[in-house]
Amino acid sequence: AALVAIDPKNGQILAMVGSKNYFDKSIDGEVNVTMRPRQPGSSFKPFAYAKAFEKGFQPETMVLDAQTNFGPDGSGRNYVPRNYDGRFHGVISMRE
Repeated sequence: AALVAIDPKNGQILAMVGSKNYFDKSIDGEVNVTMRPRQPGSSFKPFAYAKAFEKGFQPETMVLDAQTNFGPDGSGRNYVPRNYDGRFHGVISMRE
């Protein structure tokens, strides 16, 4: 779990906690993940799920998790998203 407390009046960050123990080396407690490059994938999930459910998909609906090339992005390079672990998992449920 993590928390960022922001003053809604001016956007100032008042507090930020990202791990249960900043000094615990075994969990990289001191690493500030807000400064690390991350895919925004999980933050999009509620929107993607809502649209899929509108179209009749259910949590148990099976889908294919496979490498997909969406063609050139704005820079002219092909956009090929990947999972955080770098692997593709084949047929999985929407819930997974």
